[in-house]
This record gives sequence, structure tokens and C-alpha cells, in this order.
Amino acid sequence: SRRLGTYYLFTLADFLAFTAIYIPYTHLPPLAKYRNISSGDAAFLISAGGISNTIGRLVGGWLSDQSWTHPILITVVSLILAIIPSFVLPWCLAYWTFLISFGFFGFITGCVVGCTNPALIKLLGLNCLSQAFGIVSALRGVAAMAGPPLAGLLVDDFLEPGLALYLCGALLVASACIGTIAAVVNSVQERRAHYVEL
Repeated sequence: SRRLGTYYLFTLADFLAFTAIYIPYTHLPPLAKYRNISSGDAAFLISAGGISNTIGRLVGGWLSDQSWTHPILITVVSLILAIIPSFVLPWCLAYWTFLISFGFFGFITGCVVGCTNPALIKLLGLNCLSQAFGIVSALRGVAAMAGPPLAGLLVDDFLEPGLALYLCGALLVASACIGTIAAVVNSVQERRAHYVEL
């Protein structure tokens, strides 16, 4: 069906996003140490990202339940906003700039996670949720295994820790572009369905 095409676009965008999202959790502490941040403070950045990510998931889920918005739109906006800290983090020097940037990254990518199930229900309906989410989750697992090693190869080849975050940003740009196409196609399909009902 036509909705299935939108689902494939959404899933591809999600795969690219999660290939990106796992990169900072592996490569940010070494970058912070490279910028003369202590090991303890560098390690705490991951905790700060995790805490803000949890809050982001709750906010994303809550926003998805509101009648005035759409989970796919929230996902796309979140992906676009996540690009900003990805390109800011390689330039951070002071610890507080790392903390704020990665805290924002954690929160905004948490919103993406919180919107996943509502977006899949809107796209395919409740009956298809378990199958659709199963595929998305499996691809997220592949993304988790692929993203950090790819970024590691870049860092090893060029001996520049910041490149890992640039790769993260580039993947998020690609994800946001595909997600935007999915959102536009979905919007057109929903309007057509509405006209048919009328």
C-alpha cells in the first residue's frame, strides 16, 4: 500500500538517525579528554546525556498524544534540531559547553524515541505495530553496531576526535532529509484519505 512506502522512508530515516545517535555516547568522552577535560567529568557527560534523553522520551511521548501536532512532524523537527549540537560539540572547549550541548542532544534525540510508537500507529495502525516496531528495533540494533566503529575508523585515519561528531551530524542531515520527505508524503496521503471520507 501507499502507507507502506511512507513507512519504509520513515524506517530508513530512523536507521540513519540511530547510526548517528550512538556515535557521541562512544566518542564524546575521548574528545572531551582531548580538550583537557578530566576523565571523571568526561565520563559524566554520558550520564548527563542519558538523563536528558529520558526526559526527552517522556516529552516526545506527551507531545505525540496532543491533537494539535503529529508524531512524524515532531520526529523530523527533533532530527533537524539534533544536527546543531553534533556540529557544535567538536568546537567545545569548556566543560559547561560540552554539558549543555550534549544535554540538549540527549533531550532532543529522546524525543525521537518517544515519538516512534505513535508515529508507527499513525502510519500503519495499531494492528501492525508489533511487526513494524520489530523491524525498526532490529535496524536500531544494527545501527548501534555500525555507527561507533565507522566513526572510529574516521578518527583513526585522520587522528582528529572531532570527526566522529561530524559524521554524526552528516548522518542526521541525511536522516532529516528523508524524514522530511516521509512527512510530506504522509501529509498528502492523509489529506487524500480525508477527501475520500468526505
